[in-house]
Amino acid sequence: MATVWHPGELLSCSSAYWRGCALQSAVRLGVFTELAAGSCSAAELAEKIGSEARATGLLMDGLSA
Repeated sequence: MATVWHPGELLSCSSAYWRGCALQSAVRLGVFTELAAGSCSAAELAEKIGSEARATGLLMDGLSA
């Protein structure tokens, strides 16, 4: 028998994938290592990890949501 998916279940499933991608990106970029040394702005963090400030800010927003 086929599984019947409801919109909320589909959204939850797909958003779990994107949350995992954001977490993996942060780990690969060394975000948590840099933040362990102390808090900083997204622009400061971007400079430390070799990223762009706006993209880093968006990543941080996604991780904290």
